[in-house]
Amino acid sequence: MNLPRLALSRPVTTFMLCLSVLAAGMAATRLLPLAMWPDLDFPGVFVQINAPGMGPEEMEREVLRPIEESVSTLTGLQRLEATANPDQGQVRIFFNWGEEMGPRNLEVQARIDAIRHELPTTVQRVRVFTGSTSDQPILTLRLSSERDLAREYTLLDRRLRARLERIEGVSQVQLYGVQRPQIEIQLDPEQLQRYGLNDRQVADRLQRNHQTVSGGLLDDPPRRLRVRPDAEFHSVEEMAALPLGPGIRLDDVADIREVTPDLRLVRLLERQPSVGLNILRESGANLVEVSRRVKAELEDVRQEDDFHGIRIFEMNDEARGVIESLRQLLRAGLIGALLALAVLWFFLRSFRITLIVVATIPLAIATSLASMYLLGMSLNILSMMGLMLAVGMLVDNAVVVSENIFRHRQELGRQPLSASLRGSREVGIAVLAGTLTTVIVFLPLVFGGQDQISIFLQHVAAAIVVTLLASLLISLTLIPLLLSRLSRTGAGQDRPNPVAGLAKRYGSALQWSLRRPKITLLLGALAMGSIVIPMNAVETDMFPPEGSRTLWLNYHIQGSHPLNDMKEAVNTIEDYLYANKERFDLDSVYSWYEAGRAQSGLILNEGDKARLSPEEVRDRVLADLPDIIIGQPSFDWQRAGGAEGLRIHLEGERYDEMLPMAMQLAERLRGVEGVVGARPVLESRSQELQVNVHRRSAEQFGISPREIADSVSLALQGRNMRPLRGDVDDTQMRIIYRDAERRSLNELAALPVALPDGGRVRLDNLAELQIAEQAAAIQRLDRRTSIPIELDLAEELSAGDARQRVSTAMNDVELPPGYRWGFGRGFQQDQEAMQQLMQNIMLAIFLIFLVMAALFEALLKPLAILSAIAFSITGVFWFFMLTGTTFSFMAMIGILILMGVVVNNGIVLVNHVNQLRWGGMNMHDALYHGSLHRFRPILMTVTTTILALLPLALGDVRIGGGGPSYQPMARAVIGGLAFSTVVSLFLLPVLYILLDRLGHRARRRWRQAGTMVGLRPAESAQ
Repeated sequence: MNLPRLALSRPVTTFMLCLSVLAAGMAATRLLPLAMWPDLDFPGVFVQINAPGMGPEEMEREVLRPIEESVSTLTGLQRLEATANPDQGQVRIFFNWGEEMGPRNLEVQARIDAIRHELPTTVQRVRVFTGSTSDQPILTLRLSSERDLAREYTLLDRRLRARLERIEGVSQVQLYGVQRPQIEIQLDPEQLQRYGLNDRQVADRLQRNHQTVSGGLLDDPPRRLRVRPDAEFHSVEEMAALPLGPGIRLDDVADIREVTPDLRLVRLLERQPSVGLNILRESGANLVEVSRRVKAELEDVRQEDDFHGIRIFEMNDEARGVIESLRQLLRAGLIGALLALAVLWFFLRSFRITLIVVATIPLAIATSLASMYLLGMSLNILSMMGLMLAVGMLVDNAVVVSENIFRHRQELGRQPLSASLRGSREVGIAVLAGTLTTVIVFLPLVFGGQDQISIFLQHVAAAIVVTLLASLLISLTLIPLLLSRLSRTGAGQDRPNPVAGLAKRYGSALQWSLRRPKITLLLGALAMGSIVIPMNAVETDMFPPEGSRTLWLNYHIQGSHPLNDMKEAVNTIEDYLYANKERFDLDSVYSWYEAGRAQSGLILNEGDKARLSPEEVRDRVLADLPDIIIGQPSFDWQRAGGAEGLRIHLEGERYDEMLPMAMQLAERLRGVEGVVGARPVLESRSQELQVNVHRRSAEQFGISPREIADSVSLALQGRNMRPLRGDVDDTQMRIIYRDAERRSLNELAALPVALPDGGRVRLDNLAELQIAEQAAAIQRLDRRTSIPIELDLAEELSAGDARQRVSTAMNDVELPPGYRWGFGRGFQQDQEAMQQLMQNIMLAIFLIFLVMAALFEALLKPLAILSAIAFSITGVFWFFMLTGTTFSFMAMIGILILMGVVVNNGIVLVNHVNQLRWGGMNMHDALYHGSLHRFRPILMTVTTTILALLPLALGDVRIGGGGPSYQPMARAVIGGLAFSTVVSLFLLPVLYILLDRLGHRARRRWRQAGTMVGLRPAESAQ
């Protein structure tokens, strides 16, 4: 269908359609949900195992290995990780990106259910679940106060958590850092002995008298009643009066109190104990709107008397990151659009034509927004990134069409309607092919190999593709229609060409290159070969460190220590940080610690208050960081794109033998140039008290090892009972020995264990108590025990260089049989990302060739245009070397986008040359005049694209406000486009001649071969 003719013949219909699209786009801006990331399922299934009292080594041997064995044969399994901790374990099963995790979750659940009977009875719960980007908290709060908030559970739960959970769009509010009050039945050993009772008897008697049972159904015509025997306690007083024997009540041998359990993990904000709140949104809810409602509710909460003196601090606000990212993108897009507007006016010298061309931008973006809403997408930082990149390319089609129409009116003297029809039709196929080449580079992301980058890029591509297709449609309909309505004066036909002098000099240089094709080809080859110079100078790091304004200081605690020792260590570091708060550009410090682990988050000043970069703060802090006895604090190396930190893994079977090996490897790696730190992540070990039952002694006393274990467990950690039901909520109950938390080793050895005959015997007569070391935690990778060794790199050392140096250092290492080392996911992600993107780039080049071959009905001429891609990559590396930019995965994304852009000008140029030759012009003149005709539109499209991306290239706009920078991507497009355009303007015509001659020669030989084949029968007849 001839779109320009249709638009010119139906002007009212065309205008109405454009207004409809504009209105739909404006409506979509209010209806589209805002989010940080699109809703994506993580390619993994996670298994959480709770087994109170089980140590890491037992967890690994008895639980993790059987689960790993059961799921190891799943199809599509990519990686299997597991971690054994005291009382719990985790198994992480990873699949390919893009797979549906719902069926995978059910499959894993079925595999674990099949072996559930083989797991130890201490395993209480096995939870199987998946995760997605929508599961991340949109708002993380910290509450601190002079008063002890750990005792304010009722206030925070009922008056804050439940209140926030009722807000529209909020799916869940998680409250942590405060313990729920519970009722403790604290047994008195002396009173038990006085009344001739034992702990197990009391616990069993209490459990039998506090139960819920079903009484069945009773038919009492005409009614049918459900019977529920009431066998529960309804108050503490009723429970205290429970008879344990003649004249013996429960409160005679135990104290019944409401207590708040002590915290095992302490959080500090501004040196005050703090409580945490995570707020999650419903799927599809507008992130910014939900966050606004929550903050409005928090303002009302702050005004209440009960919350006076409680500081509510926003630890992490995704809505703020989204708004800041959108604001930065919109600001950069607006500046770029204004620069493009100025460029268009400079070239066209007509304000009306400039406005007509620029009108493509809002209409195309409106079309994209409306399409995104209809497709159920959200407006997130990835789709905004696509829209931002599309802004620089939106006017390309409109520029080519309008400039050709302008040429038909100015140079050929045609009437407005005829010029609009013929001018747009003449370049219609070229702009269609140019748009398709830009769109088609994203097909490999959909049909090629899938990884995290390609999955995320699909959402970037969706915005770009829809927007560019809309700009193509507008350029072939609305642009010719509007230009046909302009008079000769309005079209600026009598105004001089601002680049006439430059075009004249270009024409002279082009004539020189056409007359000297060998020299031109040699210069082109030298230009392409010069890439070896910047490639060796440009640093490559696919996932460079992020520029987040929050730095995490990990304490790397050695061994397991009580909370008092942990508190002292954290206080030492915080004293140092707050004493230098101004020098370190700190806004606040958030710390947390538990037995064996601690971390401090340095929250830096932002915006106008920021004086130092994160790297400068990190160097200043480490310069005089005080030593602590129990650990070695250092900053975590945070990488862009959520990539894992840089590690190597030591793998084997026996953890005890691997630990000294890991220490030796870490010492060796610390000697590698550029590695400023290396340490085994699990180098510490904790101590445990082992109670080894003497089975012969137990048999003599008539007691089983299980009963002995139950007595020890009841004495130290108690036994959970059924909750006590209340009018508002239930209260957890636990029976335990009095002062169990402060029991010493000698007191435990003297613990009286009840015998079946009513007698008692000391625990040390039944078991041997000895202190032994155990692993604080054990990690497994692909069904082998693994110790990760974490590396900290110097600022100037990239991950790629670090990999080479580590490989060199480890080549001479000889490990015992059965043990090996390998690079962790952080190093592998660099290599995998590079390989995957290179595959996508090669496939995209092939698809571009297919489009151009179909357009020109030739196989050789498209090769001339494809040369622009090679020159563009050369330009990328030269520009990176000159600007000191690191080559990262964002630069690879820029190259992928660049490939579809750089061939557009070549397509328009070659298509116009072909039209001139079809009109009877010889090849040399067609190349000369065609290149001059397309010189101005090429300069216009290239300049508008470069200037539209200039704010991103010069500024520090980041994904999500604190993620990877847009700089490498924008600079890749700018450098590659500028270099390839300059070279291609001279080299492309010469390559066209060369390939055309090769084509003629090939066809001539083909005809000669065909003639010879056709003559053989005649010759033989003679």
